[in-house]
Amino acid sequence: MRQSLASLGLEEHLPFTSEERRHDALARDLRECAVPGDAETLVIYCTGHGMLEGSGFSLLLPDGDAFDPDRMIKPLEMEAWTNLQEIVLILDACSAEPGLDAALLQARKVNTRTSTKGFWGIGASRRLEKARQGSFAVAFAKAVGRAAQPSWTKPHIDPGAIAREIDRALGPDQSVWLADGHPARRCRALPNPRHQSPSAPKGLPLPADWAASARGVAAADLPGFFFAGRTALLRELREHLMGEGGKPIVVTGSSGAGRSALLGHLVLTTHEDGRRSIPSEVTLAWPALPVTVAAGRGDPPRVTAMLLRELTGSNSARELVDVLRSAPKPLALVLDDLDETTEPEAWSQFFGTLRSVPGVRLVVGLPSSSGISVGDSSRVLDLDDLVDECADDAREYLRRQVRLAVPGAGEPQIRRTVDALAARTAAEWTVAVTVSALPRASAGESSVGNYLDQATKALDATAHRVCRERVGAVLGEKARGIVSALSALCGYADTVALPATEWAAAASVPGAPRVGVEDVATAAALMRSLVERRPAADGSARWRARFGHPAGGGYPKPEDFLRRLPQVADWRTTDWRAVDAGVLMLVSRAAALGLLPSSLLDDPAFLLDAPPAVVSRALQQLRAAGDRTLRSRMWSLVPRNVSDVDRALMLRIGAERFSVMPLVTAFRTSRRAGVGNHREPSADIDWVQPDHARSTRVTHMTSTPAGPHAAIVTVQDDDSLSFWAPSDGTSLRAAVSVPGTPRDVTVAVVQGRALALVSTWQREIWLVPCHEDAPPTALPEFVPPHGEGGNRTRPVPLLLSLHPGGHVVVTSGPAVWVGRLGTGDPVRKLATMDSELLSVRAAGPVSAPVVWLLPASGHIRSLRLGGVRGGSVSPFPVPNRPLALAVSEAGDQALIRDASGDLHLRGPGRQSTALTKTRRSETRAAALDDSTVVVGGSTGRSGWLEIHDLSCPTVPARLPLDEAAVDVALHGRNRLLVARTCGLLSMKLVAGHG
Repeated sequence: MRQSLASLGLEEHLPFTSEERRHDALARDLRECAVPGDAETLVIYCTGHGMLEGSGFSLLLPDGDAFDPDRMIKPLEMEAWTNLQEIVLILDACSAEPGLDAALLQARKVNTRTSTKGFWGIGASRRLEKARQGSFAVAFAKAVGRAAQPSWTKPHIDPGAIAREIDRALGPDQSVWLADGHPARRCRALPNPRHQSPSAPKGLPLPADWAASARGVAAADLPGFFFAGRTALLRELREHLMGEGGKPIVVTGSSGAGRSALLGHLVLTTHEDGRRSIPSEVTLAWPALPVTVAAGRGDPPRVTAMLLRELTGSNSARELVDVLRSAPKPLALVLDDLDETTEPEAWSQFFGTLRSVPGVRLVVGLPSSSGISVGDSSRVLDLDDLVDECADDAREYLRRQVRLAVPGAGEPQIRRTVDALAARTAAEWTVAVTVSALPRASAGESSVGNYLDQATKALDATAHRVCRERVGAVLGEKARGIVSALSALCGYADTVALPATEWAAAASVPGAPRVGVEDVATAAALMRSLVERRPAADGSARWRARFGHPAGGGYPKPEDFLRRLPQVADWRTTDWRAVDAGVLMLVSRAAALGLLPSSLLDDPAFLLDAPPAVVSRALQQLRAAGDRTLRSRMWSLVPRNVSDVDRALMLRIGAERFSVMPLVTAFRTSRRAGVGNHREPSADIDWVQPDHARSTRVTHMTSTPAGPHAAIVTVQDDDSLSFWAPSDGTSLRAAVSVPGTPRDVTVAVVQGRALALVSTWQREIWLVPCHEDAPPTALPEFVPPHGEGGNRTRPVPLLLSLHPGGHVVVTSGPAVWVGRLGTGDPVRKLATMDSELLSVRAAGPVSAPVVWLLPASGHIRSLRLGGVRGGSVSPFPVPNRPLALAVSEAGDQALIRDASGDLHLRGPGRQSTALTKTRRSETRAAALDDSTVVVGGSTGRSGWLEIHDLSCPTVPARLPLDEAAVDVALHGRNRLLVARTCGLLSMKLVAGHG
């Protein structure tokens, strides 16, 4: 309780050093003591054991006697206490309530001096309540600490508010009791040590502008005292003032380091006139010193005049040395802002005079670049070595300012606001004090939003001005562009830090001297803590302004600097892969503002190397809505987290698919030139069918072998059939639909004509020519008898395969039938398998046709067709249930994918060959020839291909696709046809299969 009350600036009356004092002894001392004449308030704290006796209350004395608390009030009726205006009695004891009531009655007795005084009584408990030992005192100290907040309007702490907070802290078992009898005015007994006078102080022992710096305000006519920090330095300087040594102390530092503020604070907290004007919180922290203090600044004559006026009280004509010798000792002389144009010899003579007088303690403030010498034996304190400490001081200063400016704000709001403002001021005291000139929030306002906006703008403007002044002193007119470029560009994002090249380019104002990288490095050093150094990953220098770019007021617009970035002004020569990440973000912003030329979007290098966000924002600036939509759809296909060559592949596919012809041309030109780099796709695209807002999706594809009459047939989700040229993906004829729903499709070139056969779920077979706009023709002769392979209640669908030799193989359930196209003869049964057939593929040369059969049992069969003689049927089983079958054009090999995802090759010499297990679960397509196996499928909305090289069993090459792979076909040597749900594409397989 002693510490808590002393922290309010109260002076202890009748102090004692023993562990405790008897209540009756205190009452006697109050009656017999010498009362200070200016004593207007008195706080009495009593603790001990409280007890109820009958209807009264007493405090128990050590000898067992009872003491009535009202006896503390009776001595205050004496004439010695005439000037006393307010009494606060605190009883920290059990059942304190009736004791306070009795004291109040004593104070309010008619015709007594105490009846004219205000009385505030606070009891730790009500009657019949126990007061837990120490609980009230702890709660009181905490409540006082919270109540003592910076304020312009609350010079005193309300005892009632303190009591209410204590009551909440003590809980339900102990209640605080108030007994009040006082005028309507507020209690003045508990001063708020952090109260600030709302009027500017007068009569300070410093010039007004120096005092303003010491008080931490931006102008002399502003109220308040906000100096914060520098505790260790102040302690060292105060020890010097009281010490025996005669060595001067020189406090040095760069402009804005707070040198003048520090020395001014030293004077104000030491000089009697200064201490009368500053908050009691400061006087408590820095007690008075028995030292005479005088301050001065300017050239030697002016300093002399100021010292004489302070020490003699007038403009004395006496010699300074005589006044110094006769002045009380110790004598502290604090000098700052000395005239640097004065001859060094004059200063040496002046300081020699001061140092010759015994008992003089000299403290001198000089800038780091000063040519003034105080003496060879002086001790130097450099503020530039204490940047981190200064930053902490500035933060504390800002916290006080925010608390005073918005008194209704909560601590979380204040903390966030201080964090935001401190990041802009760093260790610059000159910048921080800007907020002292801001208007205060209106009464009752609790939001710091408006204040934060105003403070941010004010700090940015001041920091900008300070940096221009510092840089301009060395680099002249270049300073404007250098400072503005850094603050403007860093204002676009917290992650931006500028390398020297980009900073210099953006700072080079047209028509003015060009800024070089050496200039910005010099400027960064001059701007000191207002610029943060953020090295790149390779250690190269990058800088970031801590302050923002002021808006309006003649300042350039931020986009002016964006335009001058090399990546924007000269984008054709930019190596986008080498551009700093923060600069790329700025290029993204430039794209969003339309500062990048639209032709940049025709360059694959930019699209692939620039960050995706940059490209997306550039696309959004395209004026033609149709072009913007197509390019945006193209760009949406390009994944971010794949290899460079795969991204290039997806960009190439998208450009072809959405007919972005400038990009298609750029890719084709690069390919013809044979330029190999990370921008070349991982596969060589022949063609991609354009996506003209298709209303249907591809569900199946099959093709003839390569040749002069080759064709591709696709089935769409509306059951229609389309026919395409393998050379360029263009249409061969009009799309057609067959009666019924297609079940299986096969195509082959038979006697120089590309023909497609279609089986339907209605057990019909149709022939459709691929190059002629002829309608489908029914082929009932190829339909097996209805009872074969099924029953009349559940018809079994037909699978079929057409061989170039004219052989037609049809399956129905487990039964296999064969016929010949053009003969008109009905099909004949070829074989019956052990289970229902899942797939049938006819292949091989015309002279040696074969058919591969895939039953559900997994016992794969290969049968010879026609009159060719051969061995008996040979089984090639797979261990797991099969799902899909692909056969080589030569007919000697088959590829089976089973339910576990394994790929099995079957054929001569490959009875047990298993390929690398695919990692994809959604495999939907497969194709093979004598050296290559291709598997395709989907992952979510996109697709993929895996290309296995049979001549070199390694990890398969993997390629992304824009949509799911529906079917694939190897078409001739090193050409791959891929059907995605959106259409077809053709690519070349280079050596090693990409």
